[in-house]
Amino acid sequence: MKTMLVFTIGVVIGGLLLVGLLLPISTLAGSGESSPTELVSNVGDIYREALVAPFQEVEQEIQDEKIARFYHRLLQRTGLDKL
Repeated sequence: MKTMLVFTIGVVIGGLLLVGLLLPISTLAGSGESSPTELVSNVGDIYREALVAPFQEVEQEIQDEKIARFYHRLLQRTGLDKL
């Protein structure tokens, strides 16, 4: 009897947590705001920009022509020039 009561309470709490997680997602989708997948995509774009921007800025500051060419090839080979 006690096990059944604990199980029932667990199911109720789990259901409430699930509804609590799904309700904000459905509210965002219906309100015309960004969906969670769009937010994840935006975070990915921001991360890539934060990663690449310092390398691109440094490339503009290199004075030595040989080093600048080497650095530019390095950025091309690693894909850091394609943002």
